[in-house]
Amino acid sequence: MRATDERGISYWLGSAALAIAVMASACGDGVAPVSECAAQHRLPGGEPCDIEEPECQAQVFAALRCVRGGTTELPPVRVISQEQYIEESTPPPESETTSEVDHWSRALALLELLPAESSVQAEGARESIANVIAYYSGWYRDITIIEQPDDDPEQAVDVLAHELAHALQDRATGSLALAERSGNMVDLGLALTTFREGEAELMEDLAHSALFNVPLHEMDLHRTYDWELRWDRGEALLSPSPYSSVRWMTYEIGAQYLLDVYEAGGPEAIDALWKQPPLTMVRWMVGPERANAPDAQWEQPFTCLPLLTPEGYRWSHADALGALVLYAFAGVHDGVPERSAEAAWRLAEGWRGDRYRVYADEAGHTALLWQVRMASEAQAEALAVAMARLEAPHRVFRDAREITLLSADDPELFDAWTKGRSCDAPEREVSDAAEAAEAGAAHGPRAPDHD
Repeated sequence: MRATDERGISYWLGSAALAIAVMASACGDGVAPVSECAAQHRLPGGEPCDIEEPECQAQVFAALRCVRGGTTELPPVRVISQEQYIEESTPPPESETTSEVDHWSRALALLELLPAESSVQAEGARESIANVIAYYSGWYRDITIIEQPDDDPEQAVDVLAHELAHALQDRATGSLALAERSGNMVDLGLALTTFREGEAELMEDLAHSALFNVPLHEMDLHRTYDWELRWDRGEALLSPSPYSSVRWMTYEIGAQYLLDVYEAGGPEAIDALWKQPPLTMVRWMVGPERANAPDAQWEQPFTCLPLLTPEGYRWSHADALGALVLYAFAGVHDGVPERSAEAAWRLAEGWRGDRYRVYADEAGHTALLWQVRMASEAQAEALAVAMARLEAPHRVFRDAREITLLSADDPELFDAWTKGRSCDAPEREVSDAAEAAEAGAAHGPRAPDHD
């Protein structure tokens, strides 16, 4: 768990982009093949140790440093009760933090990605309390383990290895100092989270292989990550807060991608990736082979100008939500639950850029603009159909491969706001989801990676 801003993006996320050179030079010290690490660091009798004991912590850390590299000393480890964790994680009531309206959360509620009466901060805390059993703090540079009533000792060792991997990342990148100068864009933040969590997930499993002397081929990590990702994809669409839930997919998305990189070039290839990491979620989602194809164009220029700030409103937020949030939106609004996850994933792979703007007026009203460019007109039409299913007041326009969604809690805003639309492509307003249901039936074939 890490400190977050109102958009739910961890403060350290932007730091990885600034720390690329440091990470590349610091990660590779002392790396050995997993089989050699198993010979040196496997647990006696293949039985899990007690992670609250310093000797156990040291042994897990030694195995992790063997498979990953690094010269950092073992960070402090503390153990707290679930009650203490809830107390530390629960944000204060909104009235105690700010009197301003949380327009960012309100806009996500208009998209039906967040409960109407909740906030990103509250939903993030709820998700963490329900799912987190340990975490690394970049501020204190220590690891916290949360006591579990039905603790699985083997899982506990794995969790400790995962958090120790984060400690190695932090010491190698200097992310704590750099975080203060970081940005918090949603797509960029999720992409860097995917790198950090994916690497920690992979290193956790490599350490498991060494500590418990389980050959990697028996662990079948490709199949494991694929199954876990499919599960998380479905769970995100069933969540009351899909926006908050997509972050759990970053673990397996990153681990899948980095496992391919590891198998092709070993730990050194992962180190090298920090020199030019994927900085958009769509590249992580399609895997390294497609992401690094010479002719791939994952972010393409818009042909339509963004609308001006509506009269009487002020700009509140500007961002890019990215392909993973688009997946959640498309799945929630697919209209056919039994196919939502797979179809929405294919559609999200067609993301080629987005502009997301949130506006507010003095009366407390919220409005949003979401402009998305897709890889094909068929996918743009399918996304427009999904957007037209919004229950909140909205307007949807499709201009060839670009879609513009406007939504607001004051529907009288739209007529004046849309007068300034300017686009080179032919325009079509999408107001009835049924009129193009067939276009969205399968969300089209897999998107081309380039024009």
